[in-house]
Amino acid sequence: MRKHRLVIALASAAALPALIGSARAADADPPLEPTSDHLPTASTARSTLTVGDIAELRAKLDEQRAMLDAQEREIHALEARLNAANNTTTTTASTSVISTDPVASPEQVALLEQRAMGGDQQATTGQATPGQPTVGQAPAPDDSHTLNTRTASIPPGQGVLTPSGHFSIEPTFEYAASANNRLTFSGIELIPGLQLGAISAQTAQRDTFFFSPTFRYGINSRFEVEVTVPMLYRHDNIQVVQQRDEQIVRTLDLRQYALGDVEFGLRYQLNPATAPDKPIWILSLHVKSNTGIGPYDVGYDSFGIATGLATGSGFWGVEPGVSFLLPSDPVVIYGSLNYLHQFKRNLNKDVGGSLVQEVRPGEAILGNIGFGFSLNPRFSFSLGYSHSYIMPTMTYIGGGPEYSTGQQIGTLDMGMSYRLNSKTSVNLNFQFGVTPDAPNLNVTLRVPFSF
Repeated sequence: MRKHRLVIALASAAALPALIGSARAADADPPLEPTSDHLPTASTARSTLTVGDIAELRAKLDEQRAMLDAQEREIHALEARLNAANNTTTTTASTSVISTDPVASPEQVALLEQRAMGGDQQATTGQATPGQPTVGQAPAPDDSHTLNTRTASIPPGQGVLTPSGHFSIEPTFEYAASANNRLTFSGIELIPGLQLGAISAQTAQRDTFFFSPTFRYGINSRFEVEVTVPMLYRHDNIQVVQQRDEQIVRTLDLRQYALGDVEFGLRYQLNPATAPDKPIWILSLHVKSNTGIGPYDVGYDSFGIATGLATGSGFWGVEPGVSFLLPSDPVVIYGSLNYLHQFKRNLNKDVGGSLVQEVRPGEAILGNIGFGFSLNPRFSFSLGYSHSYIMPTMTYIGGGPEYSTGQQIGTLDMGMSYRLNSKTSVNLNFQFGVTPDAPNLNVTLRVPFSF
């Protein structure tokens, strides 16, 4: 509406000189040419325009002047308001944006004035003033990479939380491959080279396939819950050479498909992401069940060799932890530290001719560190290192404790992510074992969907 008033005012201003000129011409006495018939008189000189007509024109001129004065005051008030608004925006924002206020900007006012006067330099030349946005053109979209994009490729369970009131499903396909050679001697050594007992050598090639859908729900912007239901398929090929009274060579080809250990998790973000270069701290708590087939739930032969495969640890466990995300454009540094405690079990079960009474599984300390880097709004990758120390397990066999050796599991982590749309991405993670106890290779494919 204010734009139309401005055009009308400028059009009236353009017509004002012509109107004044006609009034002055009407007000002046027209020239009279004397004729031979009669001489000019006052009545014949003013026959075409009366005094009343002149007064009426003058009244109209006064009315037009009053309207123009009022519109000029309105324009000045509008410009003062726009200047004050622009000054406030400049002091409170770090970048210049095109105002979405329905009030016209100074550039739009200038453009309307040019159009009313019959000139439009920008429309004629097709170029805008340097440093000024083109009137009527939307600003360029913001290509800044979000925190969610940069953390999509980092290890599962360490990214940003699920938004409040949203639900996500993350189907996960995982493949783990490991191979080891082990030589075991059970007995006594009288002198070097003279042994009494049993000697066994074992070569094992293990391939494990996981399908583990994870369901997450954001209770609020800083708290989420999750449930993971893993299904496992294991294939172990084991060659055992045993020496007692005679040498026995055995080859075991074992396969197992069953439910794994279901896990429940809580994650809570301690502080909001209010500023760059400030870490975001997240507390987590996971509870692991023993729904899978445990290592003591399978059968054993007389040599203590398992005749089946486990799909779970066989123990309940709780794992508290803390992790952080440190945005440092264009990367996000991540890290975590967790502690796993598994509860003991009283078995009182015969395993390979020995009575296993109580098992206290070893505690575990787990940690990792790395970074995620976003190359563009769709693709990102990550590099990191993970390490776990599993403490010795204590087992009561025949009334006395037996201790296993601790394990050091270190892996080099690499991941990549491609965002298909705002709700779906494809994430691929690799882990390469760098310590003897670590699996040789672990590949994880995740395709999360958010609702």
